Amino acid sequence: MLPAACAEFGIPAEQLEAAQDIQRKAQWRLDFVAAENSMGFHVPQEAARILGEAIDYARCGQLEMAKLQTTPRYNGCSPTEKVVTTYLEKR
Repeated sequence: MLPAACAEFGIPAEQLEAAQDIQRKAQWRLDFVAAENSMGFHVPQEAARILGEAIDYARCGQLEMAKLQTTPRYNGCSPTEKVVTTYLEKR
């Protein structure tokens, strides 16, 4: 649904795909720490390092999406804001 909404508002799929890939890397690292069951108890430094990577990747994904907000505005909001609003309304 989200890619279709992006196409509707003229957002390039390649740019969305880049942001999704980065966010997927962040989620994978977060899931790894959560699924490990000890939540870093045995090796807290490694868990902290992996969580730090997750935070870094998540922020990079946000910055990738922010690039979309430099496009012209429609009806007072950017295409990214339109896509996210439309996606959340349909959920």
